[in-house]
Amino acid sequence: MAFQLAVSTSRHVVWILLVTAVAACGGPSGPHVYVPASPSINALASPGATASVVPTSPITKQSPSSIPSPSPSQALAPSLTCPGQYLPGHPLVIASFVSEGLGLLAVLDVADPLAPSRVCTLSNLPHTMEPIQWLSRSEFLLVSDRPNRLLAVDVARRTITTLRELNGGVYLARLSPDRAWLATMEGQADGRRLARLYGPSGERTLAIYPVLGGHGGSMYGFGGPSIEFSPDGSLVLAVDYAANYVDPAVLNLQVFDLQGSRIVSASKGLWAVWVNSSLYYTGGDHKAYKWARGSEPVAILQSDWLEPAASPDGQSIAYLTLPGYKYDLDVLDTRSASAKTLKTTGQRIYPVFVAPKVLWAREVQVCDNCYGGVRQTGKVFAYDLSTGDEQEVRLPEAMAPLAGTSL
Repeated sequence: MAFQLAVSTSRHVVWILLVTAVAACGGPSGPHVYVPASPSINALASPGATASVVPTSPITKQSPSSIPSPSPSQALAPSLTCPGQYLPGHPLVIASFVSEGLGLLAVLDVADPLAPSRVCTLSNLPHTMEPIQWLSRSEFLLVSDRPNRLLAVDVARRTITTLRELNGGVYLARLSPDRAWLATMEGQADGRRLARLYGPSGERTLAIYPVLGGHGGSMYGFGGPSIEFSPDGSLVLAVDYAANYVDPAVLNLQVFDLQGSRIVSASKGLWAVWVNSSLYYTGGDHKAYKWARGSEPVAILQSDWLEPAASPDGQSIAYLTLPGYKYDLDVLDTRSASAKTLKTTGQRIYPVFVAPKVLWAREVQVCDNCYGGVRQTGKVFAYDLSTGDEQEVRLPEAMAPLAGTSL
């Protein structure tokens, strides 16, 4: 792992510990839109209207302009099974799990954040570790290969649709809110990675990242790579954790407009999250910054953070800190720029908001005989910011929630 030799001791420890922590998970991503309802942990879901049942339809193909050409390989169609019902207005969370040796995704109704119910299961996926982008309250985006395709999975309609064909190097993809623009991370045969943008004005390469040594590439969950649009769709964020350590001339974090012009950057920046029109990120100097278009980045925290997750109302950012060898779960109030450490009953990783004031986080324990020194217990805990209550979530089975709720 050549690039690790150049990082600080604390960053090195974080990277090693996260190898275990992210073995079956993704990281923060996806749009966050305000939803009026803000249930507490103890609030039970109220009955809602029943969605009409629509049989799963075959995958359909469209051919929009200005997109990569398809990979010439045999298709493997994912399948969607929905034993439950989607209730309009109920928030959903995607969770990964393993059954009979296969990696699967479960769609969970989290209207009751302490007792979520399974709505659907998605199978036959080659990748279940990437972050999720929600396109609507019931529809989310996935990249599937064999051949590479951009899929829209609609839980309300129980359909899987191919939105775009992708070339064989694409491993991350995001759509703008109006679906007119596509941003991708693409691997090259020589080991480089490209951040690319496709849209009405054509296609362009935004950034080129150098070849990584040792482990062969960075994995999502270790701080990158990541690519996504700002909530209004006018900017593209591209992050690669290791780029600057391999080549000091390459910037880890870059923000571009839709014409491909770089607007702001941070040479060692990573762990970024959008909150409305502002970008929050760590700068590689043990500080966290806030940036808005037309202004300079401003330091708001004198500390690094890991795996930031924004609340759907934009008022809070939950994140991890690592004082010593123990994870703390902290929350930043974006209005006052004040932060506090939550009183949890154990170590937590990968926070994700399931309501404006309620977040989930997975439990980890220190162990002497496991790689990295920590292991996931398979438990998820819910924390209510309005009351300070923490309770274990009664999951349908052992699952690892992925970032992003359909709020």
